[in-house]
Amino acid sequence: MIKYILILINLVFSIDFEAPYMEKYELENGMSIVLCPIYDQPMIHINTLVKAGVMNGGKHKPIVSALTERLLKYENQHYNHEDLNKYIDNIGVFWSWAQHDHTIFNLEGIKDNLEQLISFQSEIFRYPKFNKKYFNERKEEMLGWEKRGLEENPEDWAYAHTHNMILGTKINLYYSNNNITLDDIKTFYNSFYYPKNMILMISGDFNVGHAKILIEKHFGNWKNRREIKSTKKLVSKKSNGIKVRFINSPDLSKPTIRIAMPAVSIENPDFLSFYSAFHIIGKGRNSRIYNSINSIPGNWEENYYSAFAWERTHAYFVYQYKSSYTNIDKVYDLIINEFNNIGKNNIINDELQFIKKKEIGETILEFESPRDWNRWVINELNAGSSIDKIISWTSNLQAVSLNDVNGAGKKYWDHENFYLIVFGNKDSTEIFLNQFENIEYYEKFDLLK
Repeated sequence: MIKYILILINLVFSIDFEAPYMEKYELENGMSIVLCPIYDQPMIHINTLVKAGVMNGGKHKPIVSALTERLLKYENQHYNHEDLNKYIDNIGVFWSWAQHDHTIFNLEGIKDNLEQLISFQSEIFRYPKFNKKYFNERKEEMLGWEKRGLEENPEDWAYAHTHNMILGTKINLYYSNNNITLDDIKTFYNSFYYPKNMILMISGDFNVGHAKILIEKHFGNWKNRREIKSTKKLVSKKSNGIKVRFINSPDLSKPTIRIAMPAVSIENPDFLSFYSAFHIIGKGRNSRIYNSINSIPGNWEENYYSAFAWERTHAYFVYQYKSSYTNIDKVYDLIINEFNNIGKNNIINDELQFIKKKEIGETILEFESPRDWNRWVINELNAGSSIDKIISWTSNLQAVSLNDVNGAGKKYWDHENFYLIVFGNKDSTEIFLNQFENIEYYEKFDLLK
């Protein structure tokens, strides 16, 4: 199956990617609008991004952002819950989620319902009514999920320790307690849900001029409030040496090891060189790290993970693995050895061309879906990119040279300076940890403090 997927990607790679026409502008109230007419697509896709998420909830209140988007969808000042459900059932489908520094609302329906779709988005954002009973139900549900997750899978909170170490955010931002009130939701909404803090994108079969009239009608007179806030950009700080944090998790049958380093933002001229090097070194089954650790038994498709996060507020990358306690050192040494190798100017052209074919081919296939195209565009704009960069993504990636990628590998991968986060049984990881100095020790429930 994988063989045929790669053949398809190679075929697609030979086709020039033609991004659809896009127009970006702002309403007088500062709300950013992106219009992307795709006339062979009968569906209308509307995505709205609010520049606030988990990190903005406050101490022990990360679920505030998710609770807010749930409550906005439940009912409002003009429609009770039953009527709002009927409204959306008649025009399309609607879903949303909260991320670290933003929240996204997605709405899809047929082109004949363009005004109703735009009007619905306006209703949701402009006329909230926060139902106390629903708030209490969802709050208890989310707190239950968090508690169960921390008890059974403490390693799932590796991101909280990563953000605390590399970005300097307080670790208590990432676990909720029972003190969250409906006033927290109202404060969050009043602070972050305002036109200048939002991006609205529409794609599908519609007339651009008509869409502009409808957007102005339903959003143009929405005013920014006085008590608004914005999210500060966080600085990814480089580690001075190997900074180790151990989270004692006695019940884990396998330890989880995460290595994290600062990355580059999308505004950095090295971004695509870094992006290419990241994939060559450790992303996917054809990467150097995967092939190295595959010499050790470990079901690495499931137990190895890598990610490069570039967001509006932060940028970093991680490599993470689960292994037996007896193989922690072996896997760790292989990964560090790849970090060391990448600084020796030894990436070859075959590796770079493979990554280009894979990434450009997958991009073209993925962006055949307007839903995925909208998601990409709105997230890239939030991260600081421009319409021109988004449109020329594949051609710019194709232009990356071997010297560029080797330069990025030498510049950004440092085998002597990084953050190391370890979840596991203290006794079983003792030998591995003894090679490091100045280890921070945590218990898995320290997030609750």
